[in-house]
Amino acid sequence: DEPLSDGVEFRVLVSDGGEFREVFRRFSASKSWEPAEVDISAYSGKTVTLRFVTAPGPKNDTTCDHAYWGLPTVMAGPLAAQESEQEFQVRAAQALADARAAMGGAQGALAWQIEGPDETCGAAVVPGPNGILDAAIAFAGEKGDLVLRGVRVDIDGETLGGVRSSLDWTRTWTSSSKGRTAFPYRIKPPDGRAAYEARVEVFAENGALRLKLSMPGAVRDLRGRPRFTAFGVGSASRTALRVYAGFGNVVENPAPFELTAGGFTLSTRHVGTDYDRGLSLVQATDIFPDVFSVDPPRRLYSLITRHDATISLIPSSRGAFAAALAYRKQIAGFKPAAAVEYLKGRMCLDSWRLDVDAETREIELCRAYGMSDAIFVKHNWQRWGYDYRLPDIFPPLGGLEGFKALADACEDAGINFVPHDNYIDFYPDADGYSYDHVWFNEDGTPQIGWLNEGRKAQSYHFSPNAFLPFLIRNRDLLAKQVKPDGVFVDVFAALPPMDFYDRGGAFFPKTVCAAKWAECFDAYRNNLAKNSVTVSEAGCDALIGHLDAGESDHGSAFSTHFGWGVRGGDAERVPWHDMATHGSFILFAGGLGQRYNGGEEDSLHGYGSDDYLSMTVLGGRNPMCDGPFNRRALMSYWLLHDVCASLARQPMTSHAFDGGIHRQRVTFGEVGTVAVNRGADDWETGGVVLPQYGFTARCG
Repeated sequence: DEPLSDGVEFRVLVSDGGEFREVFRRFSASKSWEPAEVDISAYSGKTVTLRFVTAPGPKNDTTCDHAYWGLPTVMAGPLAAQESEQEFQVRAAQALADARAAMGGAQGALAWQIEGPDETCGAAVVPGPNGILDAAIAFAGEKGDLVLRGVRVDIDGETLGGVRSSLDWTRTWTSSSKGRTAFPYRIKPPDGRAAYEARVEVFAENGALRLKLSMPGAVRDLRGRPRFTAFGVGSASRTALRVYAGFGNVVENPAPFELTAGGFTLSTRHVGTDYDRGLSLVQATDIFPDVFSVDPPRRLYSLITRHDATISLIPSSRGAFAAALAYRKQIAGFKPAAAVEYLKGRMCLDSWRLDVDAETREIELCRAYGMSDAIFVKHNWQRWGYDYRLPDIFPPLGGLEGFKALADACEDAGINFVPHDNYIDFYPDADGYSYDHVWFNEDGTPQIGWLNEGRKAQSYHFSPNAFLPFLIRNRDLLAKQVKPDGVFVDVFAALPPMDFYDRGGAFFPKTVCAAKWAECFDAYRNNLAKNSVTVSEAGCDALIGHLDAGESDHGSAFSTHFGWGVRGGDAERVPWHDMATHGSFILFAGGLGQRYNGGEEDSLHGYGSDDYLSMTVLGGRNPMCDGPFNRRALMSYWLLHDVCASLARQPMTSHAFDGGIHRQRVTFGEVGTVAVNRGADDWETGGVVLPQYGFTARCG
């Protein structure tokens, strides 16, 4: 084995035109980052050269040496107001006292009573030298308390009040009115543009402490500047024992990770944390987030969003799921799309085969075996084959007659026929291709989409502003000649809404992207048959109200195969998405079986497995299987259909662990109860012994 390094010497030299002078020296064998600062104020007003030197140290031994300089930054001008840690802790103690008093009814300008569905908490803010940026934000509940250290606000990539920021800013007069307090900051751009105001408004509303970010009156240029590029809460006074996000994973004692937005990862606008000593907190944002940043050594658990967003902080002494329930009831405001009620309980039969004759016969078998309360998603049928020369999808590959016969068989069986479509990938050899229709990056390059390796064809991402005429063309052809009663539009719920540019360099925020993608599903629904359904890949919650359902693709926390790929003490799948969206959005089971299985044995963890079925019931989700007809599809339908149809029509009312995260109980309405054992050890509950992935479900 190679020996350890004996250390490395770090030096900083400076010259204003003459000889270099050493201003910093440190010898270190550390295996972690070490902060360092160098005072070069003696050279103020001069042009200097800085030289960063690494050397092997006094023994001149380079064996196994590694040396890194991280983010060297020159800071000039006045710094943001500073305070000692002791001074912050005095403010934190005051904020906690104010929060406890507010919980008992003694509210003030910056102290509020937080009324949840089943409990009352308190919240208070004690501003710091820089207002809300370094404020003590406190919460108190029946079983615990918590203090957050201010908020992070980035403008055009620079942190307001950050030591590495070049923003020229001043804090202006704080104002309070009717329980709302505004913290305004005047920003002076360096390029001569007009000064503008960035504002954080703090108030309590609907069972949450809310932080609203805005730039009132700011004039933005073609590139969308100035704009907020990051917004989230600061570090916490306590360590999180558990964190929750996405379709549903809980991670106990997590290692540091960054969970980026997307249908397979951070698919929800809310995340949760259970802190030590009893208090839990849900963070939620009205603009789809960018990342959930988890850094336990810094006690940082922050949902980061951007633009003129509002963050809601919902405390609970009854766990993160109780806070998520309060979020659903009092903040989220999710309204179901038109076919959600019709879809409740219907099974998704999913096929990627290219054999319409065999599928037609199997649909007839579905009818014969009573599998009629279902939809059939047909992925592979497009004119040029799957995912090639899009958006030119019509007529179907293999001919219209067989495709139409498949649609007719579905109609006879009472099964919705739902063909696959795509408006994210635009291929240069498709009719009507133009860079005017393509999504551009900030640097002016067109954004690359899917690479069809078999065809050696590279697509580009369709601009959200440009796909609708192509969609209407395809929709009308399908409606006239095939008459489907649904559509699956790929990717739109698997990617998060994102900022984008057009060919001319104009900037569009992710809110525009979300609105345009939502319009896709509205446009399809408007010209299809009654009870037509809209489905997409995965199921980000950004399109609720327009999209009916998502094929969940519910990966596990530790798996790198369609999972999060994070680490921690322990982890388990949980119905996190469901607690906020059940009744407003349909999740089909665990999604595609080959994704859900996490790269493990498919018979044990894919479609029809005990693992897959138990997760379906745990969330009160619609069943799903490959199909349209096979043994496991038939088994899944008749095992789960009736119970899932009942659970789908009742609100999810509680979730609890029983002796650890692998044993879970969920209640639905007044009579629905589910108990699932996802752990390796048997669990005796209610007079029944549940093996791993065993479950009980009662609906009445």
